[in-house]
Amino acid sequence: MCLATIIQSNIRNIVFAMEDNYMKTGLAVSGVPWLTDRMFNYLGGVLREESLALLRRYCGERDYNAIVHGRPK
Repeated sequence: MCLATIIQSNIRNIVFAMEDNYMKTGLAVSGVPWLTDRMFNYLGGVLREESLALLRRYCGERDYNAIVHGRPK
């Protein structure tokens, strides 16, 4: 979320729990040289299982599936 704003704020080390498969954030990061040239570290999967549990509690099942699997079920 807000990746362009993070980069423009000169935050160069980004750590996150999981990618948003619905918005295809992984493709956005790898496909845009403007972003990759400005990041030193881009580390995903940190506390992923705990984040998935929080996301499942916070969102409904439809939104959870959209974010995790890239499509609502």
